[in-house]
Amino acid sequence: MRLTTEEIGKWIKTTRKSKGLTQRALATTSGTGLRFIIELEKGKPTCQFGKALTVINTLGISLTYTPPVADPSNNNNHPAFADSASQTKAERFVGMGPVEPQWD
Repeated sequence: MRLTTEEIGKWIKTTRKSKGLTQRALATTSGTGLRFIIELEKGKPTCQFGKALTVINTLGISLTYTPPVADPSNNNNHPAFADSASQTKAERFVGMGPVEPQWD
């Protein structure tokens, strides 16, 4: 599934409303501004990612990262697509491998 800024904005708005929060209250509790919350909920693509994550964390929204599946027919040697079993610790660190951030 490919995410869009509009979808993320809808998730934020739906969660905010389900918690009985106004946009102003969310802005205050997340340390952002009212205008930022309004634009974020509308799906403005140029909203600051760090601030958006702060709002997501404030609301308790949980995000899960699923890395793309490597295509064995593609000779892509990028570390992110390498087989972790054959990598050294340093190579795995550079490639970062699967990561599952969880925000509660």
